[in-house]
Formats: sequence, structure tokens, C-alpha cells
Amino acid sequence: MYVVIEGIDGSGKDRQAKLLIERLIAEGRHVVASQEPNEATPIGQLLRKLLKNGNYPDAMLPLFLADRAASEPARAQAQAEGADIVQTRSFLSTLVYQGLRYSDGLLVVMHRELLKVWPDVIVVLDVPLKVAADRRRERNSEAEVYELGEWQQRVAKRYATFVALKQVLHTPIVAVDGTGTPEEVHQRVWEATTRGRA
Repeated sequence: MYVVIEGIDGSGKDRQAKLLIERLIAEGRHVVASQEPNEATPIGQLLRKLLKNGNYPDAMLPLFLADRAASEPARAQAQAEGADIVQTRSFLSTLVYQGLRYSDGLLVVMHRELLKVWPDVIVVLDVPLKVAADRRRERNSEAEVYELGEWQQRVAKRYATFVALKQVLHTPIVAVDGTGTPEEVHQRVWEATTRGRA
């Protein structure tokens, strides 16, 4: 099973990925954690810096694609070994965020050519913008470029558009209510991933 957790900044992706991994391990499954950007690689580290300082916006798309391509062999190996993969962010983030600058058709074609390993399901955590903003403030960390101004409103609309499609690039997309306690949200995520496996 290859599950991706998506959503706007502050939706709770990292927490839900952690809870999902813990539950799968408790069931005796071998789990590989993955994230984008992949901060274990120089490309991912550079991306994280650019997301903080906003420099070189035209470099974002090729760097995200390069980061994804560099991480793909590890995911392919995990799948071949029968491991579950739980990942935060994926090609859907690129379609959502970079789609505000580039055409969806271009981004879809790029990913069709690039990717060979596809998630079984993408879970999009749906939270009100104010809730997400409050969570981001509680992190007490420097805001990234896509967290500023009206970006999150535009991003939320893009996520809603793709959720309405229900599937993109060979992958089912499921919206999950991201409000409530982490445990309540986790149960919804678990049910969504179970449906994705059915």
C-alpha cells in the first residue's frame, strides 16, 4: 500500500502520517516513510531553503520534478519488497501549487513521463483556512513563501478542484475532514486508506 497525505499548509499532514505509520507497524507491517521535498537529498534541502526565502521562483518546478525523480527508485524498491509507503506531499502538490503558474496539461504530461510508481490513494486533509492558519502560528516557525498572502486561499480551491475529480494520474483522491482531535482525524484517514485498498 502506498498512501500519500496531502492538504494545505497547517492541515496536519505530518501528524497524520506519523499516526498512520504507527498503526501499520502495530499491525506488523513493514513501513517506509517518505516526504516531499525529500530533505535527505541535496535537492530537497535546496528546495526547503528556497521555500523559506522565496528566491528563484522559476526554479521551483524543475527542482520539484528532480526531487521526485531522485526519490522514485527508493519508493520502487520499497514496493518491490512488499513494504507500505506513507508519504507527505506528492505530484498532487505540484499540480496544486505550480498549477497556479503553469498549465495543468503541461504538469500532467511531465508527470506521466516522469513517474513509474503511483500511490494507491491520496488522502487530502480538508480543514478551514482559519484552522490551518492557527496551526501554522502555533508552530512558531518561519513561514514559507506559499503560506503568505492569499496563496492558501488559492491553494485550497485547487485542492477542492482535484478532489472533485476523484482521480488524477492513475490515483484515487479522497477528502477527509481534518478537524477534531488528531485521533479522530486518524480514524477517518485509516478508513479512507482501507477503502483505497479495497
